[in-house]
Amino acid sequence: MNNFIKTHLEIFNEKNFSNPIIELRALLNKASILEKEIILSNFNINQINLSLFQSAFERRIKKEPLSKIFKEKDFWKYSFAVNENVLDPRPETELIIESVEKYFQNKIQKLKIIDLG
Repeated sequence: MNNFIKTHLEIFNEKNFSNPIIELRALLNKASILEKEIILSNFNINQINLSLFQSAFERRIKKEPLSKIFKEKDFWKYSFAVNENVLDPRPETELIIESVEKYFQNKIQKLKIIDLG
């Protein structure tokens, strides 16, 4: 395993992240300078913007959410711009949308829905 990868995985482990590999892959892919997904088994440091990665890594090991680091959050079928003043959409809200779509299949019908947290 590449020393860069090994070192960063060890830090995630020391900081008690439950899925260090997923965390590292997410950061590497966000810092990628290529349009393809980064694979850890054949990782090349030239594939990433190193300063962006290091900055994001330092913030992430302090438990800052990825959405706040990269200022975007995928939700449902869309990607939303977020910042420190915006709450991230919850996965449970996606379940509400799926349920509504299941029971109200008429796409023309207007519905008013409120999700009270």
